[in-house]
Amino acid sequence: MTLPRRLGILALSAALVAAGSACGGNANANAACNTDADLAARQTLPIPPILAGLTVSVDTKATSKIAKAAASNSYVCNAMVFAMRDGKELRAVLQVARLTPDARPGDPKFRRTIAGQIGGTSRRPEKIGDTLVYRARVNSQIIDIWFTGQFMEVLIALESDTAGGTTIDFGRLLAEAISLRPIRV
Repeated sequence: MTLPRRLGILALSAALVAAGSACGGNANANAACNTDADLAARQTLPIPPILAGLTVSVDTKATSKIAKAAASNSYVCNAMVFAMRDGKELRAVLQVARLTPDARPGDPKFRRTIAGQIGGTSRRPEKIGDTLVYRARVNSQIIDIWFTGQFMEVLIALESDTAGGTTIDFGRLLAEAISLRPIRV
């Protein structure tokens, strides 16, 4: 299986698990994502066109699949998947999900449960700066999961940091991704 296909499959499966009914969210909370109160409090997480030297672009196909999965019984209001490339080669995937009002990203048990469903781990998070990051290794891929306000972010990359002779600094990539902060829209 090729690198782009492997990352794409893992990214999609992680997003679908997070958005799926196993999370225990409810359809009424999902409907609350579009109320006047929600619109007044709405934030976005701006993603720059380049992170750690990788070109960032929206993966519309994966984003569309997440939107369909999140439409019912989910903690996800909306989400986007970003492909991160070195030239034409896919090197990482970043998923950004805005959570429903009933999600509890400030609750350690909630975070651990979500991280466990995505990465199959319930390990203690690692503190990177001021952010708690849940890390799992699955099929030679690193899955980093963290929460920023009402956002959940998932960064997926291969454990090997070289491809085609180019070295990618995944520590820098994670640090830059974690540093992104929501803004009110």
